[in-house]
Amino acid sequence: RQPSKRSGALTAHGVHAPRTSEAPMVTVHSQRCPQNHPCPSLRVCPTNAIVQHGYGAPTIDMDKCIDCGRCAQSCRVFSWDGSRRGHGRGSK
Repeated sequence: RQPSKRSGALTAHGVHAPRTSEAPMVTVHSQRCPQNHPCPSLRVCPTNAIVQHGYGAPTIDMDKCIDCGRCAQSCRVFSWDGSRRGHGRGSK
């Protein structure tokens, strides 16, 4: 695995811009999250990149995210730009 070209996190309030020009593929839409339960999407992420504090909206640790899109398939809180598949760190 190559070192991350991005760092930072997607916050519950929107996208935290990465330090490079590569835009993140995953966006967290906190207004869609009821924020009253443990996030069920935590278990679908193969790299444990989804983080939740208490019952707050989840965030994405972009240093761990491999842009697989599983979070977006599991919950509408996440959106994933699959049109860029092959450009993420999870691609070969």
